[in-house]
Amino acid sequence: NLLNVARMEDGRMAYTKEDIALPDLLKEIVTTLSPLAAQKHVTLRCAADESCLVRGDRDALRMAFENIIDNAVKYTPEGKMVMVTLGVIGKTVRVKVADQGIGIPADEQGQIFG
Repeated sequence: NLLNVARMEDGRMAYTKEDIALPDLLKEIVTTLSPLAAQKHVTLRCAADESCLVRGDRDALRMAFENIIDNAVKYTPEGKMVMVTLGVIGKTVRVKVADQGIGIPADEQGQIFG
């Protein structure tokens, strides 16, 4: 995965663009990560019921969302919850992963989200 991320970042990885049902992809990822969450006694939920097609590379999107959700589960304390939600407003799609973990220090957020 780290090698693929490096290839994506420097443009060496080719993308295959296709229509992707984003709710289905998110639900698949949550299903895949549910055993890890259960093992950690973390509740993992997905509210992605809106119809939403996006155009992109399925593998790249899966890797990105899986990484974010996996980290949310790993860093959420036992007995807490991770919630994945999908919102669609016009042509804008918003995926939110809310957790009750330790968070990312403000001075490091630019490296991740910038």
